[in-house]
Amino acid sequence: MTGGPGAYLFGEEEKKELMDVIDSGALFRYGTIGVDGFQGKVATFEKEIAEVLGHGHVVATTSGTSSLMCCMAALGIGPGDRSSFPATPLLHPFPPLL
Repeated sequence: MTGGPGAYLFGEEEKKELMDVIDSGALFRYGTIGVDGFQGKVATFEKEIAEVLGHGHVVATTSGTSSLMCCMAALGIGPGDRSSFPATPLLHPFPPLL
């Protein structure tokens, strides 16, 4: 399976959305919609997912590690706090704890 797990789930719609961002030249999360090609796709995605899930807030992150770091910050978990996690070798929740 080329591209890793889930790569086969990318269809033409996903490719079009990705190419829209690449072609715009505005590859970052922040900007002013309509200025220099910025489209605000992350904010739109967050809003739509929040509505689908019935949540007030959704934050898109770049990885599972950054997601865990956001969760820990939201819960007030920080240096000196004790935590436990499973010793599953295929899941790595511990980097944000280091």
